[in-house]
Amino acid sequence: MKRFALCLALLTVPALAMGVDDPDANINLLLTAFDPGLCGGPFGYIDEGDCADLVSAGQVGTALLWVVVSHEGGFNGFPDGSIGAAQFGIEYGPGAGIQGWFLCTGGLEAPTPNWPLQSGEANAVTWANACYAPVGTAARAGFFIVLDGMAADYVELVYDDRIGDALWADCGDPPTTPPIEYSICGNAADGTAPEAGQMGNLGWVVGFDGGTTPICGDNCATPTLEKSWGEIKSLY
Repeated sequence: MKRFALCLALLTVPALAMGVDDPDANINLLLTAFDPGLCGGPFGYIDEGDCADLVSAGQVGTALLWVVVSHEGGFNGFPDGSIGAAQFGIEYGPGAGIQGWFLCTGGLEAPTPNWPLQSGEANAVTWANACYAPVGTAARAGFFIVLDGMAADYVELVYDDRIGDALWADCGDPPTTPPIEYSICGNAADGTAPEAGQMGNLGWVVGFDGGTTPICGDNCATPTLEKSWGEIKSLY
């Protein structure tokens, strides 16, 4: 396994079982006011809600931009309702004002060398004891500190270039049952701002002044199988 194993080998996470595509999983951005309590601030409500609750307005001054993993109907791995790890990248414009990153899982992380101060970087994170069961169907991974919560530039969650994917993993039941990884559809970093209507389950914002709106449910493109007329006739 190269995917999580590539980035979490140093984190002593058990070897992961072969994963599957998960169109009901999402990773979103949520903008909130700055709080000196940081991870321990009044943000527990995020993990008590679901994807649809991840709506916010622009914030004057320094703000927090949360990364939140969610799953329609709750995380459906083992044990039910729990998440063990996640992996994703970030891309942003020069005016986004990303100043730093705080991991809030109580677990470990394996960021790329310039995370998060360079666009196109990525991170892989685990929760404490590689297993977390939120009250709701969403789980905070951590947050970026942004200089201006009204900045008019984009931030987009993208694939981690190290694996060409974004994903979450369940907890498994070590040592007998390894965690299973689940792919989250989205887009690779391409140096351009996201466009309305683009496919994928990874969240983005075109400007903090407009707040954040989540991408929920299945927004994955369904590939179309092309057949020639001769192939179609052969079916009858």
